[in-house]
Amino acid sequence: MPYVFGGDPFDRTVLLVSDKNDGVVYEPLHKEIGKVAGAEDPLIPIGAQDPDGKWSELHVDGAGRLQTVVTGAGSGGTSTTDDGPFVPGTDAVTPAGFFVDEVATDLADEGDVGIARMSPSRVILVREEAADSPQVSYQTQATVAAGGSATLDTPNISVGKTGYLLGVVVSASVPFRAELQTVSNGLVGSNPVVWFASNRGWDFRPPGRKFIKVAHDTGAGLDGFRVVIVNLDASEAADVHACFFYDEA
Repeated sequence: MPYVFGGDPFDRTVLLVSDKNDGVVYEPLHKEIGKVAGAEDPLIPIGAQDPDGKWSELHVDGAGRLQTVVTGAGSGGTSTTDDGPFVPGTDAVTPAGFFVDEVATDLADEGDVGIARMSPSRVILVREEAADSPQVSYQTQATVAAGGSATLDTPNISVGKTGYLLGVVVSASVPFRAELQTVSNGLVGSNPVVWFASNRGWDFRPPGRKFIKVAHDTGAGLDGFRVVIVNLDASEAADVHACFFYDEA
């Protein structure tokens, strides 16, 4: 016995189920289950009525999956043109999902697309920019007189490279003042970082990798990083130390 499964009469959507395309004229019934006029067998194919009252079949693939046409991206059609404007509070946004892949991460091949990864606690995984050529320079000067100063420099930045300061550790056997400087072609930059230390140590990290940098210059002067340390003790000489961490790229 053939049946019609009634849909919402307000949107005029009615699904028909039939086992053959026999040209039968179906009589949709809203809000109830009833017989289809002129049909004798159980219905299998699915059809729907458009707003103009015309019927058309819905098709499935070989696996029984309903074939549809999707317009736009996401369930709400939230597509936009590349480099196009976005209006907050007006334009829609499609939520993004991420993938937990902790055990045997599958690497993507050249030209492939991939799903971004997250941790099991749903934290998006972001890798910090790797150093191209990490450098460490340790400089020291002994017996700096009370009230005197010492200038500690890194070696020259390599030809064709730019040095990016990652950090510097300064220490002394007495209270001191340290001034971190950039030097280009022997000339000191105009924005030093100054630190007064009574605890005999200073561990400085810039806000970002490219915040303090020096490019190689073809001139004869120094291109690098410098720390000037002043002995603040009134009578005692001091040993001073500086360790620079930077990257060249």
